[in-house]
Amino acid sequence: MSLKKSLITSTALAAFALPAYADISPDQVWTMMQDYYTNAGLTVTADREESGKDLTLRDVTITFPNDSGDTVLTIPEIQLEADGDEVTMTMAET
Repeated sequence: MSLKKSLITSTALAAFALPAYADISPDQVWTMMQDYYTNAGLTVTADREESGKDLTLRDVTITFPNDSGDTVLTIPEIQLEADGDEVTMTMAET
């Protein structure tokens, strides 16, 4: 993997590894994540499932366009759980 792809992948994972937020909903966290990647020129998709205040994202894909073709990072599942006035993010182990 090239240095550029390694840096992009590391940045993507770091952005998903967000700490718990205060006074924010799971839907707001997901919207912020989508906006962040879109503004960086990336494409983000996921299947959403809401359960009460919690949000489960499945088959999350982040597509990085580059000169040699697209690089796609797939995360099987991300859970955004409301915990009072905070949101906790948990990613499925791969």
